[in-house]
Amino acid sequence: CRVGADCASGVCLSNGTCQPLQEPVDADGGHLEDDFLVDGGENAEEVATTEEEADGFSDAGDFEDQAPSCIPNHDWVVTRSEMPVRVGLRALFAVAENVSLDTSGGGGEERSWDFRGPYSGDHLLAAELRDPADAWFASEFPSATYFARLSDREELLGVFQVNDKELLLLGIVSPEDGLGRTLLKYNPPAKILSFPLEQGRSWSSDSTVSGQAQGIYSFYSEKYFCSVDARGQAAVPYGTFPVLRVRVEITRTVGLVVTKLRSFSLVA
Repeated sequence: CRVGADCASGVCLSNGTCQPLQEPVDADGGHLEDDFLVDGGENAEEVATTEEEADGFSDAGDFEDQAPSCIPNHDWVVTRSEMPVRVGLRALFAVAENVSLDTSGGGGEERSWDFRGPYSGDHLLAAELRDPADAWFASEFPSATYFARLSDREELLGVFQVNDKELLLLGIVSPEDGLGRTLLKYNPPAKILSFPLEQGRSWSSDSTVSGQAQGIYSFYSEKYFCSVDARGQAAVPYGTFPVLRVRVEITRTVGLVVTKLRSFSLVA
């Protein structure tokens, strides 16, 4: 293999071989039911289609340069070197909506989040960090590092830049060009992550967003305020990991209408 997209597991090791595909396990170490992974119906077809599409974005290059390398030391600080972000990295996400869970993690100095499920309606979504060089919007974002799908709910793509200090959102685009396209630019870019990540750190950004949304001219502002407000253990189908929680608060102003959004990211 050369990049993660070449492997069923999504991980191309530094020796050029694929990491074996591991089945998610439950709390007792047993394998989860097969229908949690791929149910053989619509979800299986969606994953297969996404894998085929991802093959077209597998970037060439020496696998030594592309394979992820990350050795965590579990000191509750996530540095840029501990968070590989490269074109070609790929992962399968278990996605569910309208489910009840405790986002607080129970409180205390070290918290505990359990996302193992299974949840009603959960399914897999294949995601890959893709090369913007040949995308239809490449000339609009010359400093972009990669682009990726933003959510399971819609097909809009986020265009990102990553450097030694920050992960920045440069814009939002539709998969295809055309009269009904979406091409929104952030000025300045929205600051999504700021390295190193450690509890108590916070950062903010204030962006003007302009361009086309489904072919209609749009202009509005978004203010991001992010803080690393908790730490603990997060259990997911793949395993349990020590994580930092990043709380993200977005204030979007369109004319006189103000909308506030909140989300959490758990970073290992």
